[in-house]
Amino acid sequence: LEQRCRFDLEMLEATGSCAGIENYSRYLTGRQPGDPPPTLFEYIPDNALVFIDESHVTVPQIGGMYRGDFRRKATLAEYGFRLPSCMDNRPLRFEEWDAMRPLSVAVSATPGGWEMEQAGGVFAEQVIRPTGLIDPPVEVRPAKSQVDDVVGEIRDTTKAGYRTLVTVLTKRMAEDLTEYLHEQGVRVRYMHSDIDTLERIEILRDLRLGAFDVLVGINLLREGLDIPECGFVAILDADKEGFLRSETSLIQTIGRAARNVDGKVILYADQVTGSMERAMAETSRRREKQMEWNAVNGITPESVKSRISDILDSVYEKDHVRADISQFTDSAGAMMGNNLKAHLDAMDKQMRDAAANLDFEKAARIRDEIKRLREMELSVSEDPLAKYADMESPVSGREKGKHNKGVAKHRTSEEQERFRKLDEARAAEEAAKAARPNLFRKPDLDEMGADGAVPVKKPLFSKPSIDDMGPGTDMPTPAGAVSRSLFKKQSAEEAHGSDFGIPGEPVKPLFKKNSLDEMTVRRTEKPVEGDKPVKRERAGIGSFEDPGDARREKRRPGKTGRPGR
Repeated sequence: LEQRCRFDLEMLEATGSCAGIENYSRYLTGRQPGDPPPTLFEYIPDNALVFIDESHVTVPQIGGMYRGDFRRKATLAEYGFRLPSCMDNRPLRFEEWDAMRPLSVAVSATPGGWEMEQAGGVFAEQVIRPTGLIDPPVEVRPAKSQVDDVVGEIRDTTKAGYRTLVTVLTKRMAEDLTEYLHEQGVRVRYMHSDIDTLERIEILRDLRLGAFDVLVGINLLREGLDIPECGFVAILDADKEGFLRSETSLIQTIGRAARNVDGKVILYADQVTGSMERAMAETSRRREKQMEWNAVNGITPESVKSRISDILDSVYEKDHVRADISQFTDSAGAMMGNNLKAHLDAMDKQMRDAAANLDFEKAARIRDEIKRLREMELSVSEDPLAKYADMESPVSGREKGKHNKGVAKHRTSEEQERFRKLDEARAAEEAAKAARPNLFRKPDLDEMGADGAVPVKKPLFSKPSIDDMGPGTDMPTPAGAVSRSLFKKQSAEEAHGSDFGIPGEPVKPLFKKNSLDEMTVRRTEKPVEGDKPVKRERAGIGSFEDPGDARREKRRPGKTGRPGR
């Protein structure tokens, strides 16, 4: 610890920063042990108004951040990887945040206990949508045959031109269900926490565009996710009471189908739990209010369908994150009830119009997107497992692009077949050329004499006899033979004497085994002082939070959501 602190102080003096700055932040800011840390929240004026979106998740995270940080640093400080003062470089405690916050507005479809307690039972409800969209109907079916029932519902939903979301309980279940649905001929992918954030956006975008019809997830298909094309949400094992099947989680997941007029939700359960009952009662209450308002104002599902584009772009429906497909569709609702073929036809028309207007950059961009979607659809529908492997780079696991198209390991199956045929044709041409009679014959060894044509009586190059090839095994030196070996076998002394020493010889070797003192410099004992300087290791080495290890961990290929991967 002393060596580490001295090194950090030298770095602070020389550069103004060091690797473990959290050990010294309390001293640098002049705060007492246990004081709140300096945060950006201090800069919010007293007369400000703070909005907390999705407060049922955000508010518990404030206390959770502090507790998680404390446990991690307490372990590090206990074993000497950090100084105890590092625990004062922390997030705010919930009590500190509560004391510092100005007037606050918590917004959530499922507010938590703290929000309701602070409101004192007085709150404003925004249940009615001016756009006419209503919460979906909820149905309960037995869980014994849930998978087969889901497959049938998926087929019906896909025929109507909509997409399906399926929520399960574990990552393994998500991957296994994806494999099974593939075997049934369903175009499907999964999404859970092992998949990178950027990859998740691509998955949602492809789902909206219709590259596949079903997305299997666990906890990511919840708050803030907006897929207007989703017409069916299946919640498997809905009676397994817990965090993933609590009242809050069920209401949030049911809300994923609320952007579609034809949306519906099915809960698969053998018994109706308290959470399911409360979630269904709350959804029914909201649905009745919305339908009553629509009836008073003359809004019908048909009228909502006809102007779905304007509804999705209106300010009332902007409270969700939606995967952007605007560059390939004319409007936000263009994929509602449409399949991929209709979308590709529309894109083809856009491409030709752009080329006619001499906007070749836009035309090329649309052309590349058409090609990508066609390849994606083929890979999912025809031979899913093999095709997905073909469309991926075996090195990075990512979908192949133009920059690496010519490299052999990045070729698609069609390109590999074409190159294989080219190689076969080239080999056949070489074989035919070799079979033709040669006008210029290679001369024999004896024919390569002085004049190059007439062989001499004694060849200049002949196979040597055994006596000419140096000492044999039967006698030291054959009669009349001269040793012609330029390289002779070295003795043990000649080969290794200067390096390691010969056993029994008093010669000092160049390499010796390190003593304990030399292998534990400044760690267990004071080392023997010698000519060599003490090698100072990098600060923080040995900690499981080594940044080099973290970077190497990031480079490992993650999950892609594709079946079998």
